[in-house]
Amino acid sequence: MRTRLLFLPAAILALLLVGGCGDTQTPGLPEADEAQFDGNFDADGGSFLLSRIDQPGFEPLRVDLIGSNLRADSTTSTLSIDVAVRNRGDLPLYPRAIIWISKLDPPGVTVINADLLPPELGPMDPSLFGFDYSGLLGEDGVLESGETSEPRTWVFSDPGLQSFSFFARAEFGAEPPPLAGIHGRVFNDENRDGVPQPDEGAFPGAMVEATTPSGDHLRSFADSLGHYRIPVKEAGLYELRLEILVDCIYCITTPNPLQVIIASGPDGQPLPYDHADFGAVMGPCGPPPVTLVPGPPDDVQPQDEYHLLAAHLEGTRLHLRVGFSGCSPDHFFELFAGLPEPEPELPELPHTWLRLAHDSHGEECLAWFERDLFYELRPILDAFAIEPGFSIHLTLEDPTGQVVEFELERQDDPPPYRH
Repeated sequence: MRTRLLFLPAAILALLLVGGCGDTQTPGLPEADEAQFDGNFDADGGSFLLSRIDQPGFEPLRVDLIGSNLRADSTTSTLSIDVAVRNRGDLPLYPRAIIWISKLDPPGVTVINADLLPPELGPMDPSLFGFDYSGLLGEDGVLESGETSEPRTWVFSDPGLQSFSFFARAEFGAEPPPLAGIHGRVFNDENRDGVPQPDEGAFPGAMVEATTPSGDHLRSFADSLGHYRIPVKEAGLYELRLEILVDCIYCITTPNPLQVIIASGPDGQPLPYDHADFGAVMGPCGPPPVTLVPGPPDDVQPQDEYHLLAAHLEGTRLHLRVGFSGCSPDHFFELFAGLPEPEPELPELPHTWLRLAHDSHGEECLAWFERDLFYELRPILDAFAIEPGFSIHLTLEDPTGQVVEFELERQDDPPPYRH
């Protein structure tokens, strides 16, 4: 919906409900619809108003956004307004409750306190922002018909406090979430390490199919942020399988299928499981390639402490087993190697260094974890122009001073990948 801001004492912004993701959408609910609003921003008037432009045709379920307590700060060029959500429809609304804002115009206006910015959509539309109302729907977590949520403050950076417009869309669950469920995220595993990172967005076109202990088959489609949920009605062993529905070459970087055991609580009801994550990345399967950089190995950052427990080569693939302390095993590792000098003094055997970057996220827990890491070293052979039958000497040193050396030989190149 196109929205323009006009300053008056308070405002009601009527939005159209968009059905929830996955298998929770009510039949007959429209996938998307829009309501239009028109108005102007008047910095001198110190007020806010939105006028609805009615559209003929299908009447979808409705919510209102009720704006109040408008503040304009000329020193910081910010505009703030408290916005609550009111359910104008006949059916109750459930989480996830998201108000999406996009296409701010002029481009200099932006939202500075949004809860969500989908990484996979940001490059296409850098003005896409989401305000999460899921925890503001009352003590029962449900927005009943006629009920109004707690307010949420929206803060805009508006240089010069000029007029601006935007599109808005509401996203709610149309059914209550199951009391228990298997929840996970399908993420774009850019570094192919099988561990979701904060900056790794959703992988598109993902569906998870589950086989229940009774042999039933359930499906859930991942939403725009990669989240999916499988309802659970009984304890036991569940098998989850990730399927990618887009036509592309891709690689699944986490176990597939994934086995999940659901236990029963003291009341005999099944307990939820919240970290059934799947990773996938565009391109053929294989370990992540080593990253080549100029300069000495000490320039590689971060270099948080870890212990190299084992290391060996299988062809051009380096297998490492590392141990480290922290609060969780979800630490970031990336392998680096030194580029050849511009005019090197060539020894009898070319050589370079390897260094494993480790980011502990500043965790101070003393729990001990071990992980197996795999890296493709073929880029080193290409960078040093190593011909078939010849080798390059590699030296890997961990933060404890332990040194491991390898002879990486170029053999016949494998045939190209075919999808």
